[in-house]
Amino acid sequence: MLRRAILIGFIALLPFLVSTTSGKDQGAQTITWPESGSPILRFTFAKFKEIGGIGNQGTYMTETTAENLWTKVISNANFSLYLFDKNKVRIGEATVMVSNLRAGETVKFQTTVSMAGSPVSLSLVPRICRRSLAQLPLRRRFL
Repeated sequence: MLRRAILIGFIALLPFLVSTTSGKDQGAQTITWPESGSPILRFTFAKFKEIGGIGNQGTYMTETTAENLWTKVISNANFSLYLFDKNKVRIGEATVMVSNLRAGETVKFQTTVSMAGSPVSLSLVPRICRRSLAQLPLRRRFL
C-alpha cells in the first residue's frame, strides 16, 4: 500500500520534474564582461519566463541585473545578448543597455527576447560603448 502511494505521488510529480529541466527554466546565469582581463560589468539573467509566442517562436522575459565593477561611471554601454541551444545554434537575440551606471552601482531591469527553443548558454557582445572602454579587448568592433 505504501509503495503504491509513493508510485502515485511520483507519477503526479513527474510533469513538474520534467518541466523544470528545460533550458528556459534554468536558474540564474551570470556573465562578466569582458571575459578576460579586469572585469567591468557583471550581468545576471534570471530564468526566462514565457510571456507569449506563436508556433515554435516564443517571447520570453528575464529579470536582469547589471553591476558596474569598474572604478569609473559607465555613461552608455549597449550589448547584444545571444542565446544558444544545446547544439550551439543561436536561437535568440536581445539588446541589453546600461547607462549612467556609477562605480559599484547595481541596476535591475527586464530584458525581453524572442527565441526558437530552449537556451542552454548565453553570450554577450558589445555593440556601442563609451570611448574609454574602447581600449579593452573585445570580440566585436565598436559601431
